[in-house]
Amino acid sequence: LPQQIEVSQELVLRGQERFNIYCAPCHGYDGRGKGAVRERLLAKGFDWPIRDLVDPKGAVITMPNGQLFNTISNGFGTMAGYAGQISVEDRWAIVLYVRALGRAFNASAEDGGPL
Repeated sequence: LPQQIEVSQELVLRGQERFNIYCAPCHGYDGRGKGAVRERLLAKGFDWPIRDLVDPKGAVITMPNGQLFNTISNGFGTMAGYAGQISVEDRWAIVLYVRALGRAFNASAEDGGPL
């Protein structure tokens, strides 16, 4: 992450808020790629795959943070870029939240806490 980004719970929560507004319609609130947009398309007979952001074998889990930020900024494939709509700091907050989602879905006993 850039040095000017100070990681905090508040920033991750800001990322969740921005994710829910801009990303969840396609990626779903859980990041699995099954948001309302995909469900509506499937109902109309279109199978439009949307990236699962938390799949442990998927590209996003191993993607460097800068590449994820770039994807949010400039888009990828059929995804439009959001640089004109989401501030730089909020895009980094979304990156942090996506990482938190990935950790939550792929937690192990070594991560601590009750299972």
